[in-house]
Amino acid sequence: MDANKIIADAYDRYHTEVLRYISYKLECAEDAQDLAQDVFLKLLEYDTELMPTTMRYLVFTIARNLVNDYLRHRYIKHEVDRYIMDYTPQSDTVTENSVLANELAELEQRRIATMPHRRSNIYVMRRFEGLSAKEIAARLDLSTRTVENHLFIGFGEMRRFIRACI
Repeated sequence: MDANKIIADAYDRYHTEVLRYISYKLECAEDAQDLAQDVFLKLLEYDTELMPTTMRYLVFTIARNLVNDYLRHRYIKHEVDRYIMDYTPQSDTVTENSVLANELAELEQRRIATMPHRRSNIYVMRRFEGLSAKEIAARLDLSTRTVENHLFIGFGEMRRFIRACI
């Protein structure tokens, strides 16, 4: 009997059963389908005479070996990934913090640009120059209460804006 005919008959007869067996052993249905196909592709590699009487045993032996290889490979990959996660630094926190600070500073500058002119001036004087409300009022010839109102509104807008961005 022709080897290709024996393999085709084995596929017709055992494919559903092999797929069920592999699906039981694996969590992923797609991987189970791939491995079930691989079982029958492996049969094409056999140089020896294939016998219809022993085909069931050969098919399930190949299926078991492929499942074991798959699980071993997945286990090793999982162990390597876990080792990498446990023993390599995740990030340079100084660099990461620096990048985040730069991004927040850019967002703050964008928001300042959208504020009314007087409010943005008052905000910048307080935030970046460290001036008190009294000093800002003296520089801009405004009442302290007006400066405090602009600061209250400006900082509130900025908090809401940054919160929305994050």
